[in-house]
Amino acid sequence: MAAALHEAIAANDLVQTSALLGSGASPGSRNGAGWPALHAAAARDASAIVARLLEAGADIDAVAGTDELIDRERHAGTATALMVALHAGHEDIALLLLERGANIDHVDAFTRVDALFLAAEQGFERAVERILLRGPARQAKLFNEKSALDAAVERGHVGIVRRLLGAGFSATPAAERLAASR
Repeated sequence: MAAALHEAIAANDLVQTSALLGSGASPGSRNGAGWPALHAAAARDASAIVARLLEAGADIDAVAGTDELIDRERHAGTATALMVALHAGHEDIALLLLERGANIDHVDAFTRVDALFLAAEQGFERAVERILLRGPARQAKLFNEKSALDAAVERGHVGIVRRLLGAGFSATPAAERLAASR
């Protein structure tokens, strides 16, 4: 039944997904590569299916310890569904997961990034704001010794740079220049 559930998710078929869950398919089922159903839905921008899986009891903070293709890019590591949604560019899914209490502190063991880093890198201002509202900002140097602020500066996300500086991130000359622009 796990394979059928993953096929329904891949097709973004909410009716079939719901029917399978109603017939006893586990909302935490993994595909052959070990990818949880919730991660698959988050990667495919299937917000209604994400919500349905959560209603059925999917573990919002399950970690995928596998390699998986997301929009032709290989994603490896130990990511949560929140991190998968952010990495795949699906801010609305990320916001849904944040609203439902997804863990914001998990650091992927392979990529060394967390949800705040991914949201800042992608330019998702609403997600950055929601993450910062949940607790003190992590200023740790993560991927390639960069912080979320460094990632936002590199991508030119002025609003996010300003928000992170306002949240107490240590200012760098590049961040100050970008925040003062426009």
